[in-house]
Amino acid sequence: MRNASPHYFTRHYFTRHYFTRGCLLLLATLIGLADPARVMAGPEVSAQISAKNATRQGPPIEIVTSPAGHTAWLVRDTSLPMVTLKVAWRGGSASDPEGQSGLGALLSDMLTRGAGARAEQNFQQALARQAVRMSFEIGRDELTGSLQCLSAHLDACFDLFTDAVSRPRFDADAVTRSRQRLLTRMRSNEQSPAYLARANLLRTSFAGHPYARAVEGTPDDVNNLTPDDLRTHWRRHIAQDNVLISAVGNISADALGKKLDAFLRDLPKRAQLAAIPTAQPVRGPASHHISRAGPQTSIAFSAQGVVYDDPMFFAAYVMNYILGGGGFASILTEEVREKRGLAYSVYSYLAPYKYGALWMGGLATKNESAMEAMDVVRDALRSMARDGVSDARLKAAKTYLIGAYALRFDSGVKIADQLLGIQINGWPVDYFETRNQHIRNVSKADIAAAARRLMQPDGLIISTVGGQSVTMTAPAKRK
Repeated sequence: MRNASPHYFTRHYFTRHYFTRGCLLLLATLIGLADPARVMAGPEVSAQISAKNATRQGPPIEIVTSPAGHTAWLVRDTSLPMVTLKVAWRGGSASDPEGQSGLGALLSDMLTRGAGARAEQNFQQALARQAVRMSFEIGRDELTGSLQCLSAHLDACFDLFTDAVSRPRFDADAVTRSRQRLLTRMRSNEQSPAYLARANLLRTSFAGHPYARAVEGTPDDVNNLTPDDLRTHWRRHIAQDNVLISAVGNISADALGKKLDAFLRDLPKRAQLAAIPTAQPVRGPASHHISRAGPQTSIAFSAQGVVYDDPMFFAAYVMNYILGGGGFASILTEEVREKRGLAYSVYSYLAPYKYGALWMGGLATKNESAMEAMDVVRDALRSMARDGVSDARLKAAKTYLIGAYALRFDSGVKIADQLLGIQINGWPVDYFETRNQHIRNVSKADIAAAARRLMQPDGLIISTVGGQSVTMTAPAKRK
């Protein structure tokens, strides 16, 4: 959940001019796609930047080691007077104890609901006074935190973040309010056929594994959670040995190292979470249906996927972009929407969780065309596995995936997210330099191999919510 302070940086502080200049500077120096001197306005700045980065081939990442031995990845940028910090503690909702689903979700919401000497309202007011954005979220594999503040308020900013992580209060009244927010979110999710179809798909695909549970938990479990449960889970989950940290902005390596030590000093040395087993996703064919009155049926489908360190990951990544991840450039959109008008949107994506992976997709269509739409999807999978892709489609996919990569670095927040994501995925510090080459290296043969491995049109798990179930029958011949 996002718990950011509603009082964001004042718009007049950062003009459009300086925002654009800062983003272009970061973009040029990080990606190496252009000479920074050519994108910066002003000859004096251009000369300085050009000389500084004349020999730089990749992103200016510093691996900072604090005096106490803690590490963080830093991209220093002084073009704007602000700092962004991103942190992740391994564990996530998969570490929720049995019978306490939703514990991580409730914990992540509570970390900004009062800390140290400040109860919830006073803590939120302190964030507002210093123009601090702070939030925490739970995922299946990590609990993440985000901090943004002006350089002038850096000490107060880190003090508040340290209080939130090291001294959360878990006041009973605040826990009650947070629980109600989580239950309201669950009720909202229950009104979404697409959410229900995907949740049912994960329950089926990861049966018997913590990934089968909803990140938000169940109403019964969440209603039974107490402040003591939260304190126990906080002590077990948020520690020094399972944390990953990235920072971007106007802060030196020495200053960041000192802040890290103060931030982590009072946390337990080691997390005490139960080991999470490797998931063995269920193989299809299988179909599951939730009946719901209405003119449409939402469909989610899945098959085996690839984890990040699989040698076939990049081939699968490019293959999925061509098949269903590329919007209007994808085969599924062309076949399902453009040629037949069966759905407004159809998509697919890789879901590489830490302990197991799926290839997933979805669409929504009118009840009477649900079977036909899934037959078209399965035909496309079958064709991909049998015939691979054309030279033209592969070239177009590479052009987009390489060119669009720069858009992931047009703000400090995005850069910090990328730095943290690389650490979470276990990729090396030079990933920014090598990623595009991995994409270039994907061949038609690689795509064909990935398709043969992952595209199992007769072995899908299919979950439907609406007026029409979908069974795994042999698809008809189509033009």
